[in-house]
Amino acid sequence: MRNIWNDLEGDYYRLEKLEKNDIDKAEKFFGVKLPEEYKELLNLQNGGTLKFPALPVNFTSDTIGNDGFVFIEYLNGVKENHGVYESTEALKDWGITEENLVVLSGNGHTWIVLDYRKSSDNPVITYIEVEEERMEIIANSFKEMIEKLFEPA
Repeated sequence: MRNIWNDLEGDYYRLEKLEKNDIDKAEKFFGVKLPEEYKELLNLQNGGTLKFPALPVNFTSDTIGNDGFVFIEYLNGVKENHGVYESTEALKDWGITEENLVVLSGNGHTWIVLDYRKSSDNPVITYIEVEEERMEIIANSFKEMIEKLFEPA
């Protein structure tokens, strides 16, 4: 697994180092199994901004334009009451009532989520665009998403 983290001092999205039971608590809280590759990355660094912040997609929209990719500035980490834990309320605040979504990244207008609506063990990665009421699967797994990330020109 390649290291996707930007090593920025004072990174707002970087949480304290994972403790032994942080992942177990999060999985129990959400009632899901977090992807192994996500857990590996969190053990390197618990959330933060990305070195490769672009993910290719096969659609266009007013929000992303015609660039052919969505921008993912950061990934949430896992610490009780922080990172992914804040996702349920954040989604509700933006009018998203779907269940079984865990926010990896987002700014309110757009979200990148682990989508567990069809499986509590193997989530797909879904892009949500609030204004256009769009939900698109953009990767079949977290691993696929990480492998496709790139640095835009």
